[in-house]
Amino acid sequence: MILIESSATAQKNINDLRKEYKLSKIIPPFHNLFFDDNKVKKYKFKNVKLIKIENFSSNFYFISRIIYALYTKIFLKKNPFYNHPLNMIGSTIKENLLNKDLSQIKTYFFKKK
Repeated sequence: MILIESSATAQKNINDLRKEYKLSKIIPPFHNLFFDDNKVKKYKFKNVKLIKIENFSSNFYFISRIIYALYTKIFLKKNPFYNHPLNMIGSTIKENLLNKDLSQIKTYFFKKK
């Protein structure tokens, strides 16, 4: 089973970093379920076993939620729009350049027991 879900763990990391740079906290939409990665790792599932959690978008979230947010706040003095070229660049940079988990969207791989 492969799930692509939002991560509360990475969302907290993003907001911690945003706080350091005096950016407002990002509040997750009420309709999304955000997984707590530590709870998922520790949970004893009945019929499946967690194989791995893939953080495939940390660079994108760093650029779009930190760098671009700072750029719009400091230089443009307006709200970000997420069709900006910096976000496109963030989606093309090789993954694993960052050592901090900012991958708000992750892939959770499970295998049947």
